[in-house]
Amino acid sequence: QGMLSWKLNEIQDSTDVADNVLEQLEVKLTRLSAISRIVLRVAAVCLGNKFYLPLLEKVMTATGLSHSTFHKAVKSAEDLCLIERCGDEDTAEIYYFKFS
Repeated sequence: QGMLSWKLNEIQDSTDVADNVLEQLEVKLTRLSAISRIVLRVAAVCLGNKFYLPLLEKVMTATGLSHSTFHKAVKSAEDLCLIERCGDEDTAEIYYFKFS
């Protein structure tokens, strides 16, 4: 269908992630809206685990996502502790890489 999917079993196989951490990640991902999951997937696949938010915003808005929807998606991921901002507010990191 052209959709990216989370491959939690591959994350677990390639790292030393405990089962309960992986379960928590899965629960958090299911709490996100479809748009928020897409934004995270694009960040992870195209930009890596640490990424520049203005660049991600340009990529997502170029695909038709509004700026306000993008910011809501990022806020949702932050609220669930799936991403966190780094020292400068323009850089973020996908949190699950910290468990590896």
